[in-house]
Amino acid sequence: MRNFTKLLIRTVVVSLCLLSTLAFATGFQSGDYQVYTADINGDGDVDILLRGTLVPIAVDDLMIFIPLRQSVIILSDGNGGYYIDSAPSQSMLNNTLWTSGGYELLSGDFQGDGNNDLLLRALTPGNSSFILSFTTGQTAPTLSQELSPAVFGLDFGAEGIDVTLPDVNGDGRSDIQVNLDGQILAVLLSDSSGMFIPRSENDKKATIDAVWAGLRISLDDGDATAALQFYSITAQGKYSQIFTDLDTAITTMTSFWSSATPISITDNFAEYAIRQTVDGQTRLHLIRFMRDDQGRWLIEDM
Repeated sequence: MRNFTKLLIRTVVVSLCLLSTLAFATGFQSGDYQVYTADINGDGDVDILLRGTLVPIAVDDLMIFIPLRQSVIILSDGNGGYYIDSAPSQSMLNNTLWTSGGYELLSGDFQGDGNNDLLLRALTPGNSSFILSFTTGQTAPTLSQELSPAVFGLDFGAEGIDVTLPDVNGDGRSDIQVNLDGQILAVLLSDSSGMFIPRSENDKKATIDAVWAGLRISLDDGDATAALQFYSITAQGKYSQIFTDLDTAITTMTSFWSSATPISITDNFAEYAIRQTVDGQTRLHLIRFMRDDQGRWLIEDM
């Protein structure tokens, strides 16, 4: 029995070490934690428990479940701020007030260092979202930034909102793209430290650039229906007819265009220019974008 116990302990320890090495090698994954919420410290604000997901480890004829990650709690400080408790007590972890949901986890490399970080995205209107960062050697995340709807002017938990983490500007860092009812609403660019700047002018340009890129992709794919979603309601009638007349030729439209150059960008209006060259003749075309009543940048004319 003693030898068996030693073997069992040795096997579990080795398995834990191997699992830890694999888990921490490339940072966090969205499935590393299960998310729970409660006002655990009684200050009237929501707190968030990230409980390490349990994974099975087979030891001979036994199945042992161990947490993939160290559980942590994001606590409100009662003054509008938050901090992370990376070693919460068992009584706090086991509190019956915790309920599942309220947030989702998305993984992306905001720092561009090859390690995944996490966006803890609120699913309830009005609640803040959070950036959780990772660096090599960490066993628990760092609370890097709160993304407050009041500060950023974006409510990730609002109805119709979807969030993805593409590298929009190709700098090797994940950015945040916010869609409303399937259409681009905003792009937040991560900076060199993996942080996000509220209401940045660069974000405004990145959002318009993403709309323009989406139009080009749709045209290249020959998908007129998808292309029309990048136009305002008033412009859709005009360009729907143009796309119908062009038929399959819409797949060649963008091959005649230069890259789009911004001329002016204000809070609700932007003007870009492209050169179109056909049969050796080059013409300058202006593209006018306007924000609709829901805040989306759409093409008004081109």
